[in-house]
Amino acid sequence: MKRTNLIFNISFIFGSVYLFFVTYTFPTRFGVEDSGPALFPRFALIALVVLLVLDSIMILKNNSDKPIFDQNEKKKLKSLVLFNIIIFLFIFLLGKVNFIFLSIVCLFILCKILKINWKSSIITSSVLSLFIYFVFVEGLNIIL
Repeated sequence: MKRTNLIFNISFIFGSVYLFFVTYTFPTRFGVEDSGPALFPRFALIALVVLLVLDSIMILKNNSDKPIFDQNEKKKLKSLVLFNIIIFLFIFLLGKVNFIFLSIVCLFILCKILKINWKSSIITSSVLSLFIYFVFVEGLNIIL
C-alpha cells in the first residue's frame, strides 16, 4: 500500500509539473505577459505539488501497513462508484436528452443512493430540476 501511494503521488507530481509548463503556452492578450488565463491553474498546480510532497513525506514516516479500506468504507465504496457513474452519465447525456427529464431521473437516482425516502426524493428531484431549468432558461437566457 505504501509503495502504491508513493507511485501514485510521484506520477501526479510529474503530471502536475508537465501541466504547469503547459500553462506557459496559454494565449495572452496581445502578447502582453500578465496574469492571464494561466494564473489560477499555476497556483492550483503548485498547491497540488506541495500537498503531494507533504503526503509522500507522511507516507515515508508512517510505517504502518493499514489496509486501503476498512469494513465501513468497503460498504460505502459501492455507493460511491454508483454515484460517480450516474454523474458521468448525466454529463455524457446532457446535450442528447431533454434536460428536465434527465436531471429529474439522475437526481432521483442520486437521492435513492443517498438513502433518502421516496417522497422526498421525488419532490427534491422535481423541484430542483425545474428551478434550475427556469433560472437558466428564463432568467439567464441560457439554453439547456
